[in-house]
Amino acid sequence: NMAQQMATQYASSSASAVTKAGVSRLKYGAEYEMSIENLTASFTTLLGSADAAQQKMQELSDYAAATPFSLSGVEKKKKTMLAFQVPAEEVQDDLKMLGDISLGSETKLSGLALVFGQVSSAGKLSGQDLMQFINQGFNPLNYIAQRTGESMTDLRDRMSEGKVSVDEVKQAFVDATSEGGQFYNGTEQGAE
Repeated sequence: NMAQQMATQYASSSASAVTKAGVSRLKYGAEYEMSIENLTASFTTLLGSADAAQQKMQELSDYAAATPFSLSGVEKKKKTMLAFQVPAEEVQDDLKMLGDISLGSETKLSGLALVFGQVSSAGKLSGQDLMQFINQGFNPLNYIAQRTGESMTDLRDRMSEGKVSVDEVKQAFVDATSEGGQFYNGTEQGAE
């Protein structure tokens, strides 16, 4: 049937950009048509280049079409992260990890993107950031402790001295979302 053909066509790694755009239009309807121009304009401003904006829009569309997240929701999270100086070339991979940790929840993804942006901007993890992460269902200290062998007490002391870096927090995301990690393929699990 036609729906199966479309699904097969979309799942195929050789699906053309035109097919992907068609799937996005089917998924988002009027929202997609009305907002694509605004999104591209705002990314052009944030990234300083129309080409870079176009590339980010394609990444966003592809990611949103393959996940339970809305295009406008994903766009807002990416803009939040960029505004907090998360490097443009890393933001898509970071967003995917945060999406897995959110287990497909758009609300949790918003909270995670905001606190990750704050940590990125500060360059280190604070107690307040840690509480915000925990409120979203993720404790990066658990993963940092596994990697370093430190006790939670020592790690909390190090954090209160401002010595838990954004790189360590990011590595905690990588560990949590890699194969064998608690949140591996979390977006897909949450969608089911």
